[in-house]
Amino acid sequence: MRRYFAKRLATTLLMLAGVLLLTFILARVLPGDPARLLAGPRANAEQVEAVKEAMGLNESLPAQFFQYVHQVLQGDFGQSISTRRPVLDDIVQFFPATLELVLFSLLIGVTLGFVFGTIAAIRANGITDATGRFTSALGLSLPDFWVALLAQLLFAWVLGWLPFAGRLPTGATPPPDVTGFMIIDSLLAGDMALFTAALTHLILPAVVLSIPTAALLFRMVRATMLGILSKDFIRTARAKGLSPYRIYVKHALRNALPPTITLLGLNFGFLIGGAVFVELIFQWPGLGRYTAAAISSTDYNAIMAITLIVSICYMLINLAIDLAYTGLDPRIVLK
Repeated sequence: MRRYFAKRLATTLLMLAGVLLLTFILARVLPGDPARLLAGPRANAEQVEAVKEAMGLNESLPAQFFQYVHQVLQGDFGQSISTRRPVLDDIVQFFPATLELVLFSLLIGVTLGFVFGTIAAIRANGITDATGRFTSALGLSLPDFWVALLAQLLFAWVLGWLPFAGRLPTGATPPPDVTGFMIIDSLLAGDMALFTAALTHLILPAVVLSIPTAALLFRMVRATMLGILSKDFIRTARAKGLSPYRIYVKHALRNALPPTITLLGLNFGFLIGGAVFVELIFQWPGLGRYTAAAISSTDYNAIMAITLIVSICYMLINLAIDLAYTGLDPRIVLK
């Protein structure tokens, strides 16, 4: 087990080094002058040159790269061109909102995908199975931004069941920042009215963001369960007279978990970096909106930091998946 963990950790560190090098190269080949952008449109040539000197852009590329790695290891991602604040402060401010949205959407998507995928496999080729396959195909085909606009129109504008946008009602005072998660912080503050408001604002964007996850998990769970239910050990379990719960949950679903966990982990990383449209439409103050603003203003430092943060999330999730595999199937360690 230690050897297996050491191998996976070494691979993760190598990938991290590759991501550092790639983000550095991409930032240097993008059009535009970061020193000019940071100095401002009215800066003269001497002021721009002073900014270049302060940023180390006059050094050779190897020297700039090692300086960049040194700064990153210290948690220094530079100053944002658009907000004029340290990029790390911006990420600390915006990332909890995105993480809350992503985790809540995953909770919804995992519940729907596993439940209906299992039911569809048990009742294969029936009405439930056909309905699930059609719905999952529809969920994977429709763009997120179109579903978000349609959800706003139907549930917020026409029916008025849920808020239109935002994280809290206009004028509401946020709870003391403890975890960065609005629903948890409002509970810790003992403000149930604020908790209800935060939850109702979270539901609609989370449901929209969960649709692709639920659709993917449904198809994966259904396909994997169908293959497992035809195995000999399932027939033996039925011949022994085991209850349907033990057959479908204890035996079949447990063996269907490894491939679905892989899909779930990769999708989690994708949601962190890909929630831009949903956050923009629902005016969610998260990392997605910050990313869109950074791209539109050619904010090099912010773009590099966001790319690195999302990549690290992917790598940590993959490492966690590898370790989770060993709990589900200890034979993997021996391979």
